[in-house]
Amino acid sequence: HGNLKFQLAQRALASSPAEAQRYMKETGEALQRSMVYTRTVMAELIPPELRSSGLPAALEWLARQMPKHGLTVSLHMNVESVDLPHDQAVLLYKSARELLINVIKHANTDQATLSLTVDPDESLVLSVEDHGRGYDPSTAKPFGVGRNFGLATIRERMNVIGGSLREDSTIGKGTTITLGLPLSESELPRPLRAASSSGSQDRVKGKPIESSEQEHLPFKSS
Repeated sequence: HGNLKFQLAQRALASSPAEAQRYMKETGEALQRSMVYTRTVMAELIPPELRSSGLPAALEWLARQMPKHGLTVSLHMNVESVDLPHDQAVLLYKSARELLINVIKHANTDQATLSLTVDPDESLVLSVEDHGRGYDPSTAKPFGVGRNFGLATIRERMNVIGGSLREDSTIGKGTTITLGLPLSESELPRPLRAASSSGSQDRVKGKPIESSEQEHLPFKSS
């Protein structure tokens, strides 16, 4: 769009300077909008909150962004920080974002729930739930197109860090995807124990917090 406006400005420069100036102004505005959009997308992929404040804060930020894509997200967490290497926090954050995008693309609903809990046995559980169209996991091809291709990729990522992915879905009743990751080093594969002890940490695990729900923001088209 900006390139088209620039071409029109060039053509009008000799015959109508005023019109050329208007096209140049519109070109600048289009470029500014593109820059804002690019910064927003980059921040959403890996927000600064992920490094500065940890995974729970980054998920809270993510939930606030989803209405721009047409999805209202209720957020439930029982911790305010987790003891997690930064690379694993990034992987979990990206997986949560991809699962929410899956809801937007495939679930035919504008509501979802994002949950993060740490169980008494020191297992982190992250889940995305919707009450959309659902599907039959027993007949879905694990490396097919669409939703299931994305789930296969997330499952592979979780397996690499010693975690898991579970699908619970029923046609017409919605879907819950649950990611699990042991936080105790004794439960991690040996290569990951060394990485956990040497890698940067996603904050220190803190006190539990009361369950919170993301405010339903006004719908905005993307």
